[in-house]
Amino acid sequence: MLKEQLPLVSTERHPHRLLGLLFVAASAFAFSLVSLAVKYESSSMSSMESVFWRSLFSWSVTKLHIIVQKQNLYVDSEYTFYLTIRCVVGFASMALGFWTITQMALADASVLIFTSPVIAALLSSVLLQEALDPVCLTCALISFGGVICVSRPTFLFGEQDEAVVNGSKFAVLGGLLAASAQALVYVSVRKLKELHFLVVINYFFLTCLIFSGFWMWIFQENFVWPQSASIWASVIASGVFGYFGQLFLTKGFQLESVGIASIMRYLDIVFVFIWDGLLIQEPINKWSILGALIICACAIAITVRKARF
Repeated sequence: MLKEQLPLVSTERHPHRLLGLLFVAASAFAFSLVSLAVKYESSSMSSMESVFWRSLFSWSVTKLHIIVQKQNLYVDSEYTFYLTIRCVVGFASMALGFWTITQMALADASVLIFTSPVIAALLSSVLLQEALDPVCLTCALISFGGVICVSRPTFLFGEQDEAVVNGSKFAVLGGLLAASAQALVYVSVRKLKELHFLVVINYFFLTCLIFSGFWMWIFQENFVWPQSASIWASVIASGVFGYFGQLFLTKGFQLESVGIASIMRYLDIVFVFIWDGLLIQEPINKWSILGALIICACAIAITVRKARF
């Protein structure tokens, strides 16, 4: 007599549906600390030098993690194209973003660079055929309105107390290109969801390190070494927090759809203004408070909708 077959029960563990969004929110927190460090060191070095130092220390931490994990860095040919896009376009996004901040008012640069989640939501629906429901799309548009309130671009709000710095006629174009490049990064990382996150960020930081080094060698006459302990602490912090930011960002976008996860990146600018108020002790404008509330409300709405559906 045959024994009764017991039903097979899957033992595969699936990540919590909110885990991807939590990773992206954590990356926003880490990247806000990077912005704080870069803002401090920007008075003593060029934007490309900031890219170089951040990449150097981030790559060093990544290599240490790889050694501990004994992670194989081999990449199958099916991932080569999207990994190349992620690395090259990611470097372009970082370099253009840093340069834009040095060429125009920080508020204007921020509102341009943070158009990337909206661009990413559109790209994901076109390139990845990911559905973006009307509620999430509405939250994306409202969140962008919050970013405008926080950043208060001069072409909408008029001249603020912060003077426009070194107003380059190409700065607006640079900010839009940085946002578009960042959106392509979001899409490419989503296509690399089966590739180990350490492999992705290892080659990204290595690419940024090599490209920024070549750029300074070819186009920059002088190279500035950090001259004080505080500047060294700043460049090391930007590298360490940059590593954790990329780690959380990569894992988050590997777990979550691009359109939804990219909207959570708006939390970055909220954290930046918190650091401004608490650490730099700059007065926070009422429009900034309103924008922060709008961004947080939309992020919470997306999270709750994701948890329920």
